[in-house]
Amino acid sequence: MMGRIPSEVEASARLRRIENLLDQATADLTGKGSSPACSRCAELLAETQAELQSVAGLLPELAQQRAALILQLKALLPRIRSVERLLAAAAEFYRGWCAAGPAQSYPAPGYQIDEWSRRPALLAFEG
Repeated sequence: MMGRIPSEVEASARLRRIENLLDQATADLTGKGSSPACSRCAELLAETQAELQSVAGLLPELAQQRAALILQLKALLPRIRSVERLLAAAAEFYRGWCAAGPAQSYPAPGYQIDEWSRRPALLAFEG
């Protein structure tokens, strides 16, 4: 019969998996993957959350290794901040600036025309 994996080994493996997931989310948000940009980020972040919750569940068993665990968790912060910045930028992009319709009397739905120049304008478009 096989024994249970020691908590410190399991926590370390889960933290490495979290690093990998955050790196994949960063690649997805920047369009560096084989799939379209932002197509897997939600799934990857959900997996990251589940892994973090698993690590949190191991904390009571890791009282003696807490210092090492804290260092590993702090090493994740730059990756988390990077994903956070990319998500904020993606949200601004999708909310962002779009070209207006072809004529003042007939703008495309959700767009407006620049009243001063009577030409299409760049306006915030809630999408």
